[in-house]
Formats: sequence, C-alpha cells, structure tokens
Amino acid sequence: MKNRSSFEEKSGALTAILFGGITVFAGGGVLFGFFNPGYHILQPLLIFNFIMGFIYVGTGLLIWKKHSKAIYMTLFVLIFNLLILFTVGTFYLTGGNAAIQSVIAMAIRAAIWLLIYLGIRPQFRKLTELNL
Repeated sequence: MKNRSSFEEKSGALTAILFGGITVFAGGGVLFGFFNPGYHILQPLLIFNFIMGFIYVGTGLLIWKKHSKAIYMTLFVLIFNLLILFTVGTFYLTGGNAAIQSVIAMAIRAAIWLLIYLGIRPQFRKLTELNL
C-alpha cells in the first residue's frame, strides 16, 4: 500500500508541476501577445490562470515534498478553480462575452485538481492528523 500512496503522491505532484508550467507558458504567451488562440479572451480570466500556473507549480512541489500544507493548498486550488468555473460558466450561459473554450478549459482545470486532490487525500489525511 505504501507504494501505491507514493505513486499517487508523485503522480499528483508531477501533474501539478507540469500542468502549472504549461499554464504559465500558454497563459503568458497569450497575455504577452506571443500567441493568439483565435477566440475572445477574458483578460481577468487570463491573468487569473497565469498567476494560478505558478501556484500549481508551488503546490506540486509541496506535494512532492510531502509537506503537511500540501493538502490544504490542493483543496484551495480546487475550490478556487470551481468558483471561477462557476463564474465563467454563468457568464457564458447568460450571454456574456465568454468563449465556450474558456468554460471547457476551466472545467478541465477543475477536473485535474479534483483528481489530484482525491489521489493525495488519503496519505495526507494521515499526515495532517499527526500534525494537528
């Protein structure tokens, strides 16, 4: 069982770090005018995702190091992504100037962080119980 927990933690950490790096690269490219995705971009959403990319990397590093606060950061990222997904989705559904691609991208982000959270939660629950 120890190997499985370790595998889930390392997989979650690597996913967070890689996804964060991709988010910073892609978001920064659009933000600074190097890329044009071909659809309307909500500037606040773009800035949010760019900043969150750095937080994804930091959270991935905390998971990798088995830091007791990693589970809280993972939950924070998940909840924040769900709130933004709800906001962008509502904006899109009510006729706002949001592209469906933005809604889909936020849904993917939320799903990835839900999977990371569910994957690391059992092991980190043990750590936080010991540290509380």
